[in-house]
Amino acid sequence: MLICMSSTFVIGDVHGCFDELKELYSKLNFNPQTDKLILTGDLVDRGPKSKEVVTWCRFMKNTYPNSFFIVQGNHDEVYPRYQKGIKRKEKDPKFHMNLYLNDHKMKVYQSLNEEDIHFLKMLPSYYLVNNDWVVVHAGFEPSIPLEKQDYGKMQHIRYLDKDTNKTLSLGKDFKQPPNSVYWTERYNLPYNVVYGHMVHSRMTPKISFGVNGQKCVGVDTGGCFGHMLSAYVIETGEVIQVKAKKAYVEMHGSLANIED
Repeated sequence: MLICMSSTFVIGDVHGCFDELKELYSKLNFNPQTDKLILTGDLVDRGPKSKEVVTWCRFMKNTYPNSFFIVQGNHDEVYPRYQKGIKRKEKDPKFHMNLYLNDHKMKVYQSLNEEDIHFLKMLPSYYLVNNDWVVVHAGFEPSIPLEKQDYGKMQHIRYLDKDTNKTLSLGKDFKQPPNSVYWTERYNLPYNVVYGHMVHSRMTPKISFGVNGQKCVGVDTGGCFGHMLSAYVIETGEVIQVKAKKAYVEMHGSLANIED
């Protein structure tokens, strides 16, 4: 009897890099009958084809509902929130919009239709794989059960205060805050994790370990910055990549100092 092995592919932040996504997908040999394909979110912004990425993801989800999954990134949630504010302002002209979209984001917003925005709105915050791996956009706070994690922090978290484990925000220079550690150094949930959001390396996903030995794989390798779009295979640890066609945006702050 032929035994068919399954694979779980996790692709890092796409950020509108549709051509690279198509090229990477073609290299995966994804079989929806046996495999799973998961995206770490941030489908939109920075790259030139956010609309095309969302359209493709909607098609994939409709076609393979039991084998294709996406978690919501911080860039994804902006557009449903902005639309909600616009609709509220239409009903109440005195309502103050506290969310501003720059020219690029406004073009992305205007390219998306109602179904696209609803799709982004309904993306989950994490996806559990076989009860021993979890995929999330940014990460987790330590010592908080998975089902009680804060939705927004799962989309944004990077650094924790060394003394209190409280989450810290990046400053305007996008550099690591003083007296802080990256969240993976304090990670103690009972799951291995694959996450996006943070470009640790321009070349290959970063592998680190939580306090109890859980594997933490940062799979965002800066495709939108002209580097690599990467997929990580959970079962084998294999990394599959394509090189970006170009740098669509410049890296900033501490990210600009990444050399490897």
